[in-house]
Amino acid sequence: VTGIGLVTGAGTGTATIQATSETIVGAATINVSVVAPLAPVIASVTPNPVTAASSAQSILVAGSNFVNEPTVSLTWPGQSSYTVPASQVTFLDATQVLVSITSTATTGNWTVRVTNPEGTSSNTFGFKVVAPALPAPVITSVTPNPVTASSSAQSILLAGSSFVNKPTVTLT
Repeated sequence: VTGIGLVTGAGTGTATIQATSETIVGAATINVSVVAPLAPVIASVTPNPVTAASSAQSILVAGSNFVNEPTVSLTWPGQSSYTVPASQVTFLDATQVLVSITSTATTGNWTVRVTNPEGTSSNTFGFKVVAPALPAPVITSVTPNPVTASSSAQSILLAGSSFVNKPTVTLT
């Protein structure tokens, strides 16, 4: 006789399983131990740091004891708790969960927590979101051009893009 059963409830201890048959008189029983589910554990987030972006990007949460259909919660500067929509969470296996996030311009220290369907929660794991690197400055024109040689200081106007406040200018 084979069968599949489900032990439900929040308790731990011993449960009795009984098998009966309509064609055989009597029943077979066995006691089994019921243990609490293991809490998920987050060991890493990849990439770390995450570069802030206005489009969705994936982060891989790695660890152990993840169960299919987990709930993922995030915090970031100015946001105490945000539950990621289930459509943006992909359970890969017991050691990996893929999460799609949009970090926009919210840089700083973020945290992630995974909660399994039965309610056990992981540790809170921190990761950084950093601003995207600035593009290199581009000089498109110099005025006046040509510059007249002189022993006194002259003003030169550099036009272009991606300049930052108080740039360092080097003449060679």
